[in-house]
Order: sequence, then structure tokens, then C-alpha cells
Amino acid sequence: MVRFIISPKLYTLLLRVAVILAPNLLWFALPGLLMGVSIFDYVPGLDNDEVHYWHEILTFSRYGFRGGYYTIDELPAIASFSRFGPHGPAFPVIYGSVAHFVGWHNYSPLFFNSTLVSLALLGLLWLTQPNRKQTIYLILTVLTFFPLTLFISSAMQESLNQALAILMAGSLYSLLKKKAKRHCYCIVAATIVVASLIRFTWIFMLLPVLLIEKRTSSLYSFLRVVTLFFILTSFIILINRYWSSPFPNYAVFDQILSLDFEPILNNTFQNLRNIFSTPEINSGWLNQPKLGLLLRCQVLLVLVFSTTKLILIYRKDNVSNSSNENLHFLPFKVNALVVWIISHTVLLQVIFYKIDGYRDYRVIAPYLLIALVFLVLIYEFTVIKVVVLLNLLTIPLFISAYTGLNYFGADYSRQPPGTHRYVQKSMVDFETAVQSFMKYDNQSSGWCNTVIAPFVSYRNNLAGIPEGIGFSALLNTDKLQLPLKSKYLLLPDGFETRLKKSPRVRYLTSTPIGKLYLNLDSNCPHSTSL
Repeated sequence: MVRFIISPKLYTLLLRVAVILAPNLLWFALPGLLMGVSIFDYVPGLDNDEVHYWHEILTFSRYGFRGGYYTIDELPAIASFSRFGPHGPAFPVIYGSVAHFVGWHNYSPLFFNSTLVSLALLGLLWLTQPNRKQTIYLILTVLTFFPLTLFISSAMQESLNQALAILMAGSLYSLLKKKAKRHCYCIVAATIVVASLIRFTWIFMLLPVLLIEKRTSSLYSFLRVVTLFFILTSFIILINRYWSSPFPNYAVFDQILSLDFEPILNNTFQNLRNIFSTPEINSGWLNQPKLGLLLRCQVLLVLVFSTTKLILIYRKDNVSNSSNENLHFLPFKVNALVVWIISHTVLLQVIFYKIDGYRDYRVIAPYLLIALVFLVLIYEFTVIKVVVLLNLLTIPLFISAYTGLNYFGADYSRQPPGTHRYVQKSMVDFETAVQSFMKYDNQSSGWCNTVIAPFVSYRNNLAGIPEGIGFSALLNTDKLQLPLKSKYLLLPDGFETRLKKSPRVRYLTSTPIGKLYLNLDSNCPHSTSL
């Protein structure tokens, strides 16, 4: 009926606008519809990571690389200019550079995330020029892709990675569909290298790009591509380890270098057991392990589907002798790319990281999004229908996770005791208590603009720490190097007894999440704090 009322061109334009608007309408409307709060009531509160990211961005937007340290156990990065945490400086530098001009508030991440996802979707439409049927399925895909909506409403870096995924899907499809010029491959390859500075695992998307660009099928050409890939991968590993502060409890690289594979094997077997289970994990608002199971099932569904299609197309046609005009050649290449994307992501997650309903949900989601976009573009609508249907049937799980997001004034009484953390009065009281004692000092070292606090104190209250003051998480008290270097200590009652040696401190004030002390052992001026 619509096509008889409006022109086909206008109908196509409206559909493409709907692709961009779909996820934005959700994150804008859901807080009010589900929780009775405004998007401006948002506060970063996911334990450690979210408040860490938010404050890193705040500090960079004001003082660039001259802020305090954001580390674990006061272990800084090798690079002296980088005072950022284990995830490196890329994400806070990107967001902080923009925030320097437009400002940074509690709710700012939502608008930054939404803008990036919208621009990525616009880029996808420009690169692929989908027809109306493909556009309708793109709308259904992004509208029901739960991780997209969930992480737009957060200060995590997931929306940035999902935006990169959308752009990569469009770029790679464009390269596969037509014989592009070499500079186009270089642009896509450079984009992947830059993305891997944000999240290391993006570098594995580079291998298929190099293979696609390969002009000949000789063994020498293949080995040259693989060698280049390993060189670039090694370079990215070194860069990330150089400018990221260590995470002492993640020792995979050290285990590989020392040939100690037993912990890696134990982790792999545990993750394999968790694939079809719903392990409980206390990860802030996304305490919905069934959503993690849903995503893993969708990932395996797509992997099985594309593997099957790959085999069927290969057996039906002699792909090795096909030309680019062969109708089956594009689907073959796209399905092969989907198999690579999903398989390498799942393998890396199972062997080197965690399957727990949260970490895998964050990390795997962008790669699943690439695969779904690919399948829409090659008209594999059957598997898209199944994925969309599964999402629609599990909307209650999505609502349960979404209503645990961090908003002032939301009712968290349904959550387990101890998770009701987003109380505006508590945050205001904390900010009021510390602001007269903590002041950024541009003339002092980074450690003189740092407060150290144990993980039990990592709450949304830390967003009230003045800009420029970094915070170091105290994780392993038995391995901590003494004396402490941070100028300030924020400790719950009695926590100092867990340290091997009690530091010399001067009490400053009490806050809702612990007592603030001046560390007299730090090599910092003390009189300015009183």
C-alpha cells in the first residue's frame, strides 16, 4: 500500500532513515517507558570499567595526558606519557578529544555512542546501497540486536566497537562485491589497524583483507601475506603492551612466553562447559546470564549456517574457476568471511578469555553484528528471520537487563541486596566531602594527582572525583609494592590491615564509600591538601 501513496525513491529514503533512527528511538525512549526516568538521569556505575572509562575521558578532555594515573595496583604503562588503564589510551583519547570541545557530563556517553552508531549506519548505507528488501531486514536486525541498545546506554567502549563493526561490514562487502583499487584496500586495512589499538582482537580482521587484495594465487604470494599479517599483529601487541598499564591478574601472555599452558587449558575447558550454560557473574547491571546464552546460540547458528552454505556452494560450482560475475561467487566469499569472523572470535574467547554471560557478550557481539549484516546483504533472510524471532521471544530478558541500567531515581528493589548503588544523594555527598581536599595540581607528578582505592570502593561515587585526579584500583594487597605512590588513599574501615605494611597516613574526611587519607609516604607535597 505504501508504494502507491509515495514514490519509490521516497519510500527507499524513508526506509534508510529508519535504519539510522531505529536504535536511537529505543535508547531515547526506553528509560522513560521502562523506568520512569530521563536519559539525563544516567550515571556511570558499572563496577570498575564504566566509571573508570568515564573519568578517564573527563580527565583527558580537561588536561590531556597530564592527568593522574588510572591503573591496577599502581602498575603504570611502560610509556611514560600514558597514564591510562589496562585497556589503553585509545578510547578515552577519542572520546576525550571531542569532549574537550562539547563538554563531558554524566549522560554524555549516551549521545556520543548514539552519534557514532548513527554515523556508522549511514556509512553502511552509503557503501552498500541496499535495496528496499535488504533495508527492511537491516531495520529488523539493528532494532532487535540487544547489545546495540544496551551498550548505547553505557560509558563502556562497546558502542565504539559496534560502530566499527558496522563500518567494517560495509567496507568489506564493498571490497568483495567489486574489484576495488589498491588504495581502497589500504584504507580498510588502515582502519582495521587503528581499530585494533582500541581492541586488540580487531587485528584478526586484517588477514582476510590482505588475502582478498592478493593479486595472484601463488604460494609465495600467500606466504608474503601471512608474514605481513604476523608482523603487523606483533606490532599491535607491542604497542598495546607499551601504552597500556598491566592487568596483573591476566597473565596469558606471560604463560605463553614461559610455555606454561596448563592454566590456559583449564580456562579453555571451563569455558567449553559454560557455552550452553548460564554461569552467574556479578557484573553490575548486565546480570542476565540468559542473554549471554542467547547470543552464543545465535553465534553458533550463524556459524553452522554459513559453513553449510559454504560447503553446498563449493560442491555445486567449481568456485576456483568462477569469475567475479558468477552469481554464486559473492555468496561464497561472504560466507567464507562469516565463518572466519565467527570461528576465530569464538576460539580466542574460549581459549584466552571468559565465557560467562558478560565478557563474551561484550566482546563477541560486534562480530556477530558484522555477520548478520553480511547475511542481509547476500539475501540470506532465513537465518535473519530466525535470529530476529529469537530476539522477539526473549524481549523479557532484554527488559530485565535494561532496567538494571544506571539511572538516578530508578527502582532497583528487584535486584539483590548491595546493587542499589545509584543514589544521587550518595554521589553528591561523596563529591562534597572530597572536593575541598582533592585538587588537581598541574605542577606535580601524575602520582600526586592519584587516589588509590580497593575494588569494593569502585562505585558510581568515584565519578565525583575532581577532573585530573586519576584512581588506581587496589586488587592484590599481597603483591602491592610499598610504599604506595598515590597521594590519596580511599579505604573502607579496617582495610589498611590487609596491607603488608600499614602506610603512614593523615585522616582527611569520611565519605559514603570509605575514609579519605593523605598518604604521607608519597613523594608529594602535603600542605596543599589541608
